[in-house]
Amino acid sequence: MSLGQDKPLEVALSALLLNPQDVRQIGQLAERVHQLVEQVLEFVIARPERLQAYFPDQQRIFPYLAKTPGASSWQILSRYDAAVPADGQLKIMELNTACPGAFMISEAVSSVTKQGFQSLNGDLIDLSGLRMGTVQPRHLRDALLQIEEAARIEKGTVGLLTDENELTFELDQLVDAFHACQRQAIIADARQLQLRNGQLCYQDHYFSLVYNKFRISTPHSPNHCWRDGFAARYAAFLQAQQAGKVVSVNNLAGLALGENKALLALLHDPVFQGELSAAQRQLVEDHILWTARLADGTVDYHGDPIDLLETVRQDRQRFVIKPANEGRGYGVVIGKYVSRQQWHQACQPREDVPQVVQEFVDTLSFPVVSQRGDRVQADPMYLTLGLGTIAGRYAGLVSRISTNPVTNVARDGFGQAVFVGP
Repeated sequence: MSLGQDKPLEVALSALLLNPQDVRQIGQLAERVHQLVEQVLEFVIARPERLQAYFPDQQRIFPYLAKTPGASSWQILSRYDAAVPADGQLKIMELNTACPGAFMISEAVSSVTKQGFQSLNGDLIDLSGLRMGTVQPRHLRDALLQIEEAARIEKGTVGLLTDENELTFELDQLVDAFHACQRQAIIADARQLQLRNGQLCYQDHYFSLVYNKFRISTPHSPNHCWRDGFAARYAAFLQAQQAGKVVSVNNLAGLALGENKALLALLHDPVFQGELSAAQRQLVEDHILWTARLADGTVDYHGDPIDLLETVRQDRQRFVIKPANEGRGYGVVIGKYVSRQQWHQACQPREDVPQVVQEFVDTLSFPVVSQRGDRVQADPMYLTLGLGTIAGRYAGLVSRISTNPVTNVARDGFGQAVFVGP
């Protein structure tokens, strides 16, 4: 299918079917994870020394951390990506608090898949009693407008901001969503913003609400990031959001800390675990994959001290190494699927791309029919789920399948429909 400005997206003829009890359990897990992440952010931001200790690679962003006016939490929208092992107990492996592209397209994936099933044989699969379990695009738009209303800021144009990475994937869909409710929205380059009389402006527009399509990463990353000198390039934006003059979604805490995979490591840190209730510690143990920064030294591994680098090097089948601040599957190395030499190289800590090491869990795979060039074939595909929340409330699922164990649509993956039975 094509989205917005003729952006192609491949959709496999496949659907995840859940029952209402499944959805309730997934929704409860998503909201509990949201609360955990929020607690981490509050804990870390409360003291500069904690910020420095736990997120040293994002030090340059610390002066600009500010909550979004009108929002009750640091996170506004989040997608918690989960592996689905054979026992069905979801394992959270990634945090995405600033990348809702799938929020805008997942319902369309379900719709296209439904049409595909019906066009093959309307009687083959009865879809009449099913509803979609994916995120509805209007939910994101409506939540942003509600936050703006709560902020009591004079309404202006909605700005959909890009940065030097010039990523625009979901922005034209958001423009259409705002226009559908008679609200003006435009895509703007954050480098061209100005402050006029305390208001954030672009050309002849005043922005009261901005949605930020930014990828910050670390300054010398070869992937998406803000290069050195960002404070001058984005001065107007930084000052306006810092002073609470604009409803900024996502804020820089979400962009720089909430997306950082080292946050998952903090959940397993004995010091932070002392802040949690027994039920929260059990939630971490059951559903959050053990994660640690990739660095020389001793760490706690499920209650036992280990020499991290030595353990990881010697037992590659159990671990995966990921860049801490990147996205779209960039730089992910799964020990089970690479040679010893490749794994040994991946185990070398890098200054330009800070990394984490995480426990690896085998994800369920299923035979899925898809078209590859001129061939239609059934391939085994791995399944991961993205648990969507907006303003702390469960909003629906994003399902992805891929022949690559790194199940990202940028890495040979497909969006997958989600239906809920009666």
